[in-house]
Amino acid sequence: MSGTKSLALLNFMMVTLNFTWIILMDNSFFFGNSINTAISSYPTYLTPAPITFKIWSFLSANMILVGILMFIASRNEAENPRTVLKIKKIGNLLILNQLFCGLSMVLKMNNHFILSVICSSACLITILMINKRIEIHKLVSNSFIRYFIRLGFGVYTGWMIILMAFNSVIILAKFELVSSSSELFWLNVAVLLACTAYGIYYTITHYLPAVSAVLAWGIFGILIQNIKQPHFINPDMKPYLYVMLFACILATLYSFYLCNVRRKLQEGFNEFPPSIS
Repeated sequence: MSGTKSLALLNFMMVTLNFTWIILMDNSFFFGNSINTAISSYPTYLTPAPITFKIWSFLSANMILVGILMFIASRNEAENPRTVLKIKKIGNLLILNQLFCGLSMVLKMNNHFILSVICSSACLITILMINKRIEIHKLVSNSFIRYFIRLGFGVYTGWMIILMAFNSVIILAKFELVSSSSELFWLNVAVLLACTAYGIYYTITHYLPAVSAVLAWGIFGILIQNIKQPHFINPDMKPYLYVMLFACILATLYSFYLCNVRRKLQEGFNEFPPSIS
């Protein structure tokens, strides 16, 4: 087996094992409680509704499919040279990313939120590095493999960004680092605004509507919690959530439009290559 095939197989196995592990954890198989229960132990203004974490199943299915497609492509390098090149560029970084991701979840489930946030930060950084290495902003052509690579890594990136918002504010609540609920509220607003702004920026600059779509899902989950069973009544978080949810939806639609424009430009370039005479 060639080095590229071995790497693709190892990436697939690591992704499958890690995301299966996370799904089982979320269903209380190992630690007696779900991810939502662990997060809800220290309620904040950004605590999402339990349904929000069901996205782990969608994310897992996408990333496992990406792993399968990359492994299949690696078996015939001559027919899939570009995908093989992407696999080589990713290298062992995806394996490292999965270690950080899985470890962050275990630490969270065991009430070690500071270490969990550190690992989550490393997970986000490595996924951004992978996106840069494979030049994900260029993968807009009509290709089955490219579509699912963009979808898988886009959903993963968006989810890690919104998780940073969920997790970081828990530290404020757990260690009582703020003196009043008003101060906690504004810090929660600031954290969510920063994550949303960065997510929207990344969505537009990298032509990844999946990123802002997942951000919208996360914000929607927070909104549902604040409508049905708010942990805090005053100040009211809902107006800010509505604004940021609307901004994410607009960014998703605009990014989708930019993807189509870029795809047509690429197709036009391939059809009518510039003259060299």
